Amino acid sequence: MRAVVNLNARAVRDFDSTLILYGLAGSALITAGRALGLSVASEVFADRSYQADGSLTPRTQPGALLADENQAARQVLTMVRERRVRALDNKWVSVEADTVCIHGD
Repeated sequence: MRAVVNLNARAVRDFDSTLILYGLAGSALITAGRALGLSVASEVFADRSYQADGSLTPRTQPGALLADENQAARQVLTMVRERRVRALDNKWVSVEADTVCIHGD
């Protein structure tokens, strides 16, 4: 998996090193992009819950999706303002939020 991530980051750099590479906040893709000197944007998700390691909760697990729009809005505001998100285990996780994914469905 790491090889594919590095390959993707190198492909962006080789195509146009002035592009901004964006990916899941805290992901290997963001790390690889930074290591190559690319500008990166860390993406967070309004309607998804997070795990203690900062990853998204798999959709197959209960609580993966936030159906309440007010809860999603509060989560986004916390991620942007406080640079943290409350994980499903109720612990706080640091997160960079440069861009927010908002699903229309």
